[in-house]
Amino acid sequence: MKRLLRFFIPKEEKFYDMLIGQSRTSLQAVHELHALVKEYNRLNASEKKDRIKKIHALENQCDHQTHAIIDTLHTSFITPIDREDIHELAQLLDDQIDHMDRLAKKLERFHVNKVPETFVALVTISERCVRQSHEAVTHLRKQNHIKPHLIKIHDLEEEADTLFGEAIQDLFENGNDPLEVIKLKDLYENAEAIANNCQAVGILIEGIVVKHA
Repeated sequence: MKRLLRFFIPKEEKFYDMLIGQSRTSLQAVHELHALVKEYNRLNASEKKDRIKKIHALENQCDHQTHAIIDTLHTSFITPIDREDIHELAQLLDDQIDHMDRLAKKLERFHVNKVPETFVALVTISERCVRQSHEAVTHLRKQNHIKPHLIKIHDLEEEADTLFGEAIQDLFENGNDPLEVIKLKDLYENAEAIANNCQAVGILIEGIVVKHA
């Protein structure tokens, strides 16, 4: 009966476009975050605040996109992939940009005047990871050319994990100001969380592809 219904009732293909739109917003946000961090030590307080606001505006936009996907799930009869997978992917992409927004806000709230190169490097890896995550989401409709992006996500997440471990070790061995150690540890954890999220996105997409192979 279910197969018969799928034959007569078209699937809601718009979910692919909605997920791609949500992922694109996250990609825009990570570009803004990466630019902020790269130029952070040269920016004045007003410029930093403006860029942080841009990231937060994109986070709000992604929230609306997430709610739209979930609302559409409630009113759709046939979905192109399992509805629980759509829901989980939308939530992961929402979490992805939440990590970016949280990180940007902490730079301001912690009154961070200067960021170390290691932190910039970690955010750079996370930015590359989000790009690969976006490419994987973009190819989800036809489910082709996804594997190279999933492999790259895995490699970048491992690279981020290694750099994070080295950064924390250096922080505890050479940090002189306990307050600065606490601040930087928190910032490093948030930056790595972005890469970890991309790995979760990759694992979920890999599962979706296996289901529908």
